[in-house]
Amino acid sequence: MLDKMKRALRDTLTRGRIESGVRHFAESYCATEDKVYDIGGGRYSYKKYFKNYLTVNLDPSEGPDVRGDAEDLPLRSNSLDAVLCIALLEHVGNPEKVLDEIYRTLKPGGSAYVWVPFYWREHRYPMDHQRYTADGLSHLLKKAGFTVKEITREPYSGFFFLAAHDIRFLVRDPHKPNALNPLLYLHALACILSRADKPLNLRHPTLYTGVEAIIQKPTGGKQNG
Repeated sequence: MLDKMKRALRDTLTRGRIESGVRHFAESYCATEDKVYDIGGGRYSYKKYFKNYLTVNLDPSEGPDVRGDAEDLPLRSNSLDAVLCIALLEHVGNPEKVLDEIYRTLKPGGSAYVWVPFYWREHRYPMDHQRYTADGLSHLLKKAGFTVKEITREPYSGFFFLAAHDIRFLVRDPHKPNALNPLLYLHALACILSRADKPLNLRHPTLYTGVEAIIQKPTGGKQNG
């Protein structure tokens, strides 16, 4: 039980929701043989959802399959089947350039799963530049030429969901929880109660931890945002 509570504090409800989003992307938008490039990937792996999964990162300590800058990807134009871009855009100085590079390297008709934070504490990795509303992310994606197939913030909201989120970030180092810290148990309780957010209609339309979107590069050329 204690180990489960520790994992609950270390791995947020949002992280679990991202896993669900990636799984949906894999099952609904990716073919079995597709090569999926995780731009900025390494700290968290989504390899279990894809037969061919590769990470792209500028930081060699992350052990990337391809070392490269997200703003200048060392990949051929129109060559990628699918892309993940998770918790990356808030860390780059030029998110528009990153999206342009994803657009350039995706094959026509290729898809990408994008996740960005909105209600989140500052986290330098190595820099933390910005946050995104659902409308803001949608604008950037369309401006880059993508067709937005799906975009949602709803699963990242809820009274107890957000309470668990806040409690986790009150811990000095949430990745190394102390079993004697009462916040560990309060967080675990909030995680359990978050299951009631949807049936009790406790989700809030304007306060959410993040936004996820599934986008596609059009087959007939760049679309106007």
